[in-house]
Amino acid sequence: MALLDDLQLPYVPIDGLLAGPLEELVKRIEKLAVIPTDSPVVPAALGACEVPHAKILDMPTIMQERWQHKLKGKHKDQKRQWRNRYKHAERIFTEVVSNKNMHEITEDDARRYNNHWQATEVRQLIR
Repeated sequence: MALLDDLQLPYVPIDGLLAGPLEELVKRIEKLAVIPTDSPVVPAALGACEVPHAKILDMPTIMQERWQHKLKGKHKDQKRQWRNRYKHAERIFTEVVSNKNMHEITEDDARRYNNHWQATEVRQLIR
């Protein structure tokens, strides 16, 4: 997934790319024109690589490991606040959607999660 960051592409499994708009697939192929064909970026961009089966409940730990450098120099309370935003997001997502594998999250799941936050915001405005 991190390999695709430089190309500003999210990972989409090949089934999703084939079911989606042809323009999306062409856009990905065009971005690969400057990448050597033996690069691991190629199968990742085309959705043909193995993805880790990380669940939503694993995300706070994964985020802490991946962004460890952002925690250096922070005070204990700052570190707690940084971690808690991921723990909070994980908890709410699992309540609203479920504890899915990250690569199995669908647009419908994202819409349900977004709708939850919009409804929460409206309830807070009404108060």
